[in-house]
Amino acid sequence: MQARNRKTRSPTVGALGDLTDEESRIMKCAGGGFEQCYNAQAAVDRESMLVVATDVTQACNDPQQVIPMLALLQALPDSWGKVEQLLGDTGFCSTHNIEQCEAAGIDPLLAVARQEHHPHWKDRFEAPEPLPQEATPQQLWLIN
Repeated sequence: MQARNRKTRSPTVGALGDLTDEESRIMKCAGGGFEQCYNAQAAVDRESMLVVATDVTQACNDPQQVIPMLALLQALPDSWGKVEQLLGDTGFCSTHNIEQCEAAGIDPLLAVARQEHHPHWKDRFEAPEPLPQEATPQQLWLIN
């Protein structure tokens, strides 16, 4: 059981180490709170549903995991075919990651924004705001 600061719900200084697994780290969880864990990524072939590459890290930042995964994907045997697309949620989306995928000849299918659950039906049909003159790759993906 982890000791937590009651006001901030963050781990206390004494709870930052794990005596059973020194390599894992305390990471913020999506549902709130913190867990002692790792950050794992997997690449799966869409047709066969086989896992073709994996990576486990102590880093809790998902955007920094795209480039190591691209390196793993590029190291796959040629007989397995060429990787054409990389699918990821908003945690992986950044201008740098989009550019790196495109430089590797991989089409990045990265969610650029989280959508509100159950929006009003009229909101679904509103025209988007015009893009700025110098739109970022993420902004350009919003309209494609």
